[in-house]
Amino acid sequence: MSPEDEMPRRIRALIVDDSLTSRMMITRSLSQTGLADFEFIEAGDGIDGLDKYREGETDLVFADMHMPRMGGIEFIQKLRSLHSSCPPCIMITAEKSQERMLAAVNQARVDAFLLKPLDQRRLREGLQKLVDSVPDRAGSETIPHEECAVGALTDILQRACDLELRRTDRVGGVMADPVATADVTDEGAPRPENAVFALISFMGAVHWSVVIGFEQRAAEVAASKFAGIELDFEDPDFGDAIGEVANMIGGQAKRLMLEQGLVADFSLPTVVSARDIRFLVQRGARTNAGQIRFDSAAGRVWMGITAGLNAGLLI
Repeated sequence: MSPEDEMPRRIRALIVDDSLTSRMMITRSLSQTGLADFEFIEAGDGIDGLDKYREGETDLVFADMHMPRMGGIEFIQKLRSLHSSCPPCIMITAEKSQERMLAAVNQARVDAFLLKPLDQRRLREGLQKLVDSVPDRAGSETIPHEECAVGALTDILQRACDLELRRTDRVGGVMADPVATADVTDEGAPRPENAVFALISFMGAVHWSVVIGFEQRAAEVAASKFAGIELDFEDPDFGDAIGEVANMIGGQAKRLMLEQGLVADFSLPTVVSARDIRFLVQRGARTNAGQIRFDSAAGRVWMGITAGLNAGLLI
């Protein structure tokens, strides 16, 4: 089946706006993008929106910034406080004040802004990334294109570090706590001394926060094989070696995505240990997350991918 013959994604969108005319324009414009088979739930203000929101059933939320009883900022704030996992939230506004838009980002953790008057081309281009990031209810729980990141991890660790990975299981839908995962083995064996994490951000055709985790011994073996000298956890060059390995994994993932026509760039990796990771994890919104685990002769390795968009996108 060619991409042109595939059935469109089904997306359930909650539209919260006090203007019936505005809701009609938004639903019509979204339907005309052709990006998904949209199902709409409409609400007249934030209080009505909270009543009509259904956790686990709503894929996108659109909320007008200015509404009676409860405006968009307060509505999204309340939504996030009541539900641990929220879909992408898009603020609808004709607001030109940078101060008000910054307040929406800081207070409500808005994922994107839909600017009035609506522009069909801009709407389609901006919405594409959001629709792609929504898990397909008819499909698997995997993150789109995650096989590029997983393939890069297994390929680079085998070629550059002589570390062969055997995939064990995945935790889908909700990201497992990487620190808790590192601290306790599945068999109840003694906890490893430490764990090492490389954090990479991807932006472009995908918006990912990627965490590559190693049990301490697996990290030491990978770093030593890569550097060609024995490196342990306390060695001053240890972090640099893991960072270079992670950088190669990011580069390989980028190449594999490019083969699929996906253009993305990635940040330089940040390398931290388990005792530091809690201070670096951000509480930003995410749309989907999963963790893939591996065993190796040297210890466990895992990759966590959180797919989502940072606030600031104008559509």
